[in-house]
Amino acid sequence: MRIAKIAVTALLSAAALCVATVTAHGEPLAGPGIVGADSGVEYSTTLAADRSSVTTTLTSGRFELANDAVAVIAPSGETIGAIPLVYQAADRAYSVIPMLDATGTVLTVIPANAAEVAVPTAETVALQHVADAGSIVAGALIGCVVGAVIGFFFFVVGAIIGCGVGGLLGAIIAGQR
Repeated sequence: MRIAKIAVTALLSAAALCVATVTAHGEPLAGPGIVGADSGVEYSTTLAADRSSVTTTLTSGRFELANDAVAVIAPSGETIGAIPLVYQAADRAYSVIPMLDATGTVLTVIPANAAEVAVPTAETVALQHVADAGSIVAGALIGCVVGAVIGFFFFVVGAIIGCGVGGLLGAIIAGQR
């Protein structure tokens, strides 16, 4: 009976390992993209692998440059939308440079100033510190629970002391990350 339990445990462990190995195998994506249709215009939008540009291809309709935007023209000749060339985000204005192919069906936009996009804003830096504080709190909570479980074996007083010591150590370890 004991050998049967060990054999079943080994078999289940081997099966779990095989499932994890097969599940972990994956093919890389060609790149993030969106495909759709709107007002009779079919489109596909993809992000470059180096994330330096966005390309949109129309299978019906065309693009035309306007003053501060790129107009999307349906096959009927009607303007159905516009893509702005200036975007507002985090109290900053970001400009993009449009590049059209000769047929007007492929639009590629790149940032006008790539260095400006890479510079973090004050809000971004503040959010990074919030995440750090959150990880410290999580570390303290995990340390408290582990310390309380270990300390429980030394009566109730040990659980209280274990929670305090574990929480302190968890916060210190999480703060060093």
